[in-house]
Amino acid sequence: MAVMKPGSTGNGCSEANDAEARIARLERQVLRERMARIEAEAIAEKGLRDLFESTRRISLLQKITEIANSSNEVNASIKAALDEVCCTLGYDFGNAFMLDGENRICACDTWFVQEPQDFARLVAVSRKAEFEVGQGLPGKVVASGDIVWTRDLYSISGCTRGKEADACGLASACAFPVRVENEIVAVLEFFARKPVHETKELSWLMNQIGTQLGRVMERQRAWSLLQTARHDTLTGLPNRAILADRAQAVFASLPPDKSGMAMLVLDLNGFKAVNDRHGHHSGDKLLTLVAARLGRAIMSWQEHHRLGAKTLLARTGGDEFVLMLHGHLDPKSLSFLAETIHDRLAPPFRMGNTSLNVGASVGIATGTTVHESHDHLLRDADLAMYEAKKLGQSRTVMFTRELGTSVRRARQLEGEVRDAVTKGQFQLHYQPIFSLGPNTRICGFEALLRWNHPMRGLIGPDEFLACAEDIGALSTIGEWVLYEACAAIARMPPMGYADDAPFVSVNIAPEQFLLPNFVDQVKSALNGAGVSPSRLKIEITENVAIIDAAAAAAVLTEIRQWGVKASLDDFGTGYSSLSYLHQMPLDSLKIDKSFVAALHEPKNVNIIRAIVDLARDLELTIIAEGIETGEQARILASFGCQLGQGYLFGRPRAQWDIFGLLAA
Repeated sequence: MAVMKPGSTGNGCSEANDAEARIARLERQVLRERMARIEAEAIAEKGLRDLFESTRRISLLQKITEIANSSNEVNASIKAALDEVCCTLGYDFGNAFMLDGENRICACDTWFVQEPQDFARLVAVSRKAEFEVGQGLPGKVVASGDIVWTRDLYSISGCTRGKEADACGLASACAFPVRVENEIVAVLEFFARKPVHETKELSWLMNQIGTQLGRVMERQRAWSLLQTARHDTLTGLPNRAILADRAQAVFASLPPDKSGMAMLVLDLNGFKAVNDRHGHHSGDKLLTLVAARLGRAIMSWQEHHRLGAKTLLARTGGDEFVLMLHGHLDPKSLSFLAETIHDRLAPPFRMGNTSLNVGASVGIATGTTVHESHDHLLRDADLAMYEAKKLGQSRTVMFTRELGTSVRRARQLEGEVRDAVTKGQFQLHYQPIFSLGPNTRICGFEALLRWNHPMRGLIGPDEFLACAEDIGALSTIGEWVLYEACAAIARMPPMGYADDAPFVSVNIAPEQFLLPNFVDQVKSALNGAGVSPSRLKIEITENVAIIDAAAAAAVLTEIRQWGVKASLDDFGTGYSSLSYLHQMPLDSLKIDKSFVAALHEPKNVNIIRAIVDLARDLELTIIAEGIETGEQARILASFGCQLGQGYLFGRPRAQWDIFGLLAA
């Protein structure tokens, strides 16, 4: 019989306890490993989600970058961006606002919605919404200059769309700025039914989208500035810069004979009067209406002739337009085009309750072998236009080589006359005026202007006075004549046989006579020379009275009170001389040399007799011009003419020469 050793039961229990401890440790280890695996799986899942979100954000940014790079049209780019953001990030509604430069933030009718029917009311109010800085979601973005996130639209000051957002079940919204450099130019806003959580990554994405869209707006600004620089802001027509570029390209493509190109220059008639009478605003409006009519005239001409000519209408400044044509052209079709333009401009322009009539002077030049550039062709058309303007209202002139020669000579003469004024190239010659009858003697002289041209010698006034008038130099020359004549009176030697000192007659142009300071000119010339007013005689024509009879009478009355004499020149050659004789305070009148030259004709004899009888009744002295024979002098004296001048008595001569007659 076996005997059990003491303590054996305790050993068995110990082994069992050890086994349980090992099992517990293993269970804990398994649990830790399971938790670690779950954590690892969670980390991996989060990493995958983050990677997915990151990939999605990068993909979204790439799409918007492509949109920004491929478009110069702001609204189209923003619309595409709204679509991409809403579809990628799960937003239900996206809308865009623009800043108008006056601190107003206005919806630009560019939006995207996932479910149009559900969001109809919100879309309707959002498309027309306007906010001030600090008001509403867009205004808060502009005020803060940063992204704005919200889960409660009512918490934002100036919110006007809370009810509509609630009705759509929208839970949150965000908005971010679009910048050009540091300037906020637009705001994009997004609404969502699900909560939108602000994250650093999402904020970075929004800022990048705003930057990319800002590039589109910056390009559009640059393009707009370029268009403004190259187009007339008033009419929208191309300006001189575009015309020059296109004309240069067309001219370079012409055949050797330079045919196939033409320029029309149009200058409005009466436009200055519209500006002066109705103001520049009306003038600007008129220019836009003229541009529209010119466009219709060109279209009508193209439809009628079907020549296939290409056209470019430009406004080159003020009231001047230029039309460039390229293609098959002929003089007949160009003349028809000009007539079409005149016909279109003929009806009055209605502006409110006012009707304005404005025509155009048209000059046309076609390309020829003599033209060296498009600018040369344009200059010829411009010359033709100025000739048309001289002919009167609504005329057309086609440039010819003869016209070019004539105009260039006229332009050269203008420059030479200006030089003559500044360099003092004018001088006075004097023609004696004698008493008629048995006791013939010198009574005075007529001062006659001459131009001592450096190349051509002495030139008479008929060759340059019209030019001086065109360039506005006539009054300046006339003032010099007045001062020089008074100085000549002071230098005049005394006569040995006459009680009365001889006078000097000075012809005064209407432009000078009607100047506000003409009376002061006369007084200054007399005082400066220190001569008696009675030795100066002012000669005017009836044109002065026609322009302003009352003003002319007032001037004559004042200077005659000092003793200055006044004479009416070229009497009988106008249409209304007789009527003005009764209004003008005069001392004498001159019978024009054309009547004296035709004394052999009974008709002219009767005219001279009538003039003499009229002057006698008005107590005026009669001076006959152009006396060349003794018989003419005798007949005129027998009629009662007191004074005469002409080649019979002496030709106009320089001062030192003619005044020798007095000394003799």
